[in-house]
Amino acid sequence: MFLLFTSAAAAADFTGIWAFSGKDGTEYSFDLLQNGSVLEGTFSAYDSGLDKYREAGIEGSAGGRIATVAVNGGRGILTMDEEGLSVEWTLTSVGKEKILPPSGTVLPRDFAAIGFRLLSGEKLFVLEDAETEKEILKLLGKPEKKTKAEEWGADGLIHQKWLYGKMGIAVDFVREGTSGTGKADSVTLSAPSRKKTSRGIGIGSLQKEVLEAYGAEFNREESLLPDTIIAGSVFGGLVFTMKDGRVESIFIGAAAE
Repeated sequence: MFLLFTSAAAAADFTGIWAFSGKDGTEYSFDLLQNGSVLEGTFSAYDSGLDKYREAGIEGSAGGRIATVAVNGGRGILTMDEEGLSVEWTLTSVGKEKILPPSGTVLPRDFAAIGFRLLSGEKLFVLEDAETEKEILKLLGKPEKKTKAEEWGADGLIHQKWLYGKMGIAVDFVREGTSGTGKADSVTLSAPSRKKTSRGIGIGSLQKEVLEAYGAEFNREESLLPDTIIAGSVFGGLVFTMKDGRVESIFIGAAAE
């Protein structure tokens, strides 16, 4: 993982994760680290049609508001606007691999928004559209254990976790006040759960399979490879905890407030 930071001394700092969506649906990301005039990092491309994820190292240099980038023989130029809110990408050489995107506008990636949309769909998929306590009881039955209902200072809501150890499922419910109706806020899968996400990832899946399935939402900055892979953000999304290159647990929800 590259440590990202802001250099106050530079006229323009290209450090960060910049996203570009092609007309064919392919998602591209420039994960850049600028140290003075030196630019390095990782470039990734996710083809949703082929469900294929590719990654390559970046080499480049920056000066003023212009940066040159080289990836697998392909080359291009990044030009940052005065506010630093967007970057114009100009492809100058496609290279043999031909993985760089066409010319266009590249924007900072909003992983919080991506993660919120992602967790909402994945949570409903894993819980088979069950959301309330009554619906979860119908789906999973009575839990083996319930934690004590407690109010969290971070959100002011009452939280309680239902544990299904034999199924490898834990569901965290939230409600407003002691008499409110609890709704599933997050879900955690672990062994021996056989449930899978909407993209076919479950306990025991390989790291490569996770990155291929969630390449478009992979948050390199917050992830801690090889131990943790985050799709979206810690403020909402999926957290895959890895052990020996395989998924040990899957958390769907907000890991931080």
